[in-house]
Amino acid sequence: MYICRNCGQRFAQHTNFCNTCGSSAVEPENAPTPSYSYYSPAPTSSKAGLGQAIVSMIMGIEGICGAIVALIYAFITMGVGATFYEHFSYDYYSYEYTYGFGFFLGFTIVLAIIELIIGIVAVALSSAARNRGSKSGMAGAGKALGIVTIILSVVSFFIALMAAGLYA
Repeated sequence: MYICRNCGQRFAQHTNFCNTCGSSAVEPENAPTPSYSYYSPAPTSSKAGLGQAIVSMIMGIEGICGAIVALIYAFITMGVGATFYEHFSYDYYSYEYTYGFGFFLGFTIVLAIIELIIGIVAVALSSAARNRGSKSGMAGAGKALGIVTIILSVVSFFIALMAAGLYA
């Protein structure tokens, strides 16, 4: 005897499909019921990590903007130092130069360090969003923007240090 595992209909001979319900689960009557012992992970939501992905993208955008400002200030620092070096090289007591050059140099270095930290956090958040199963493109965008932020921050930091070495 054969039995349909779906509706329980009995058959005298083997058939591929149940005539009652149409199921293909027709087996011998004494066949053991299959038991599944494999681990099935919980289904992940498509929104898992979406918040982290959004934050990483926003931080990446802010990081790019801040790093560009730091880069501009680094070039201004070079210009202020070059202007002093060309025109006031014998005036060692120029308070205006010290204040102006020191401000631009300090601001550039601090801003570059802050933007470097923001870039690192953006990359870390985007990686965490990917690890949580985020399928959003925002996580990838946040990572790319974070990497560009890190590069621009390091470049502006070293330009400011170069200005300090050349003109201070």
